[in-house]
Amino acid sequence: MAYNITGVETFDNKRNKVTLDYGEVTFLLYKGECRQLHIGLTEAAAGRDTDVNAAGTGRKTGAGAAVRRELSDEEYAAIKADILVPRAKKRVLYFMKNADKTRHQIRQKLKEGFYPDEVIDEVMRFLDRYGFADDKQYAENYVEELKGSRSRREIEAKLMQKGLRAADIRAELEAVSPEDEAAACERALRKKYPHGLPEDADPAERRKAFAYLARRGFSFETIETAVQEVSYGR
Repeated sequence: MAYNITGVETFDNKRNKVTLDYGEVTFLLYKGECRQLHIGLTEAAAGRDTDVNAAGTGRKTGAGAAVRRELSDEEYAAIKADILVPRAKKRVLYFMKNADKTRHQIRQKLKEGFYPDEVIDEVMRFLDRYGFADDKQYAENYVEELKGSRSRREIEAKLMQKGLRAADIRAELEAVSPEDEAAACERALRKKYPHGLPEDADPAERRKAFAYLARRGFSFETIETAVQEVSYGR
């Protein structure tokens, strides 16, 4: 089987975006790598990028010059093994250098870098071999860090945004106690009203405080208790 090279275009100053089989596979290569592989360049290596049109034929840039039109299975496998997979691993390890990431975040980062799905799958297997990218552990650490400072609902929403499974999130949220929820609510209110709420605050101001905490995901009962604690004279 061979892959048709159906597009080569400049991605940035250093890289080209290569498209195979009309978008079935897309990846980035440095322009020097394209020259070495004769992808999108003249056989004479004139150093000028050459597009491949939608018909898969090369646009000539000089007398007798033509571009490659296909890659064999073996050639594409070599590009993946020798260039794309090592580069993707390096990108992910750098991405995770300062903080853990979810599997969804890692996959999304690699997709943004135009790595093919099979390359991403290989990187995920690499991470699994070394115990990286454990979503359950990520959720446990995240909940432990934020409980007592954020509402249970807010923690859940943030974890959902990070692409974690609902089952993993629910399991770890069991660690958030009513006491944690109360402490988080009172903390949020004190941050909003550093000097507290007067006990005789007008109804509009109290409604404003309730609405603020409700948007943060706290229940009415938890909010009512927090408002009482933060009122003057308490």
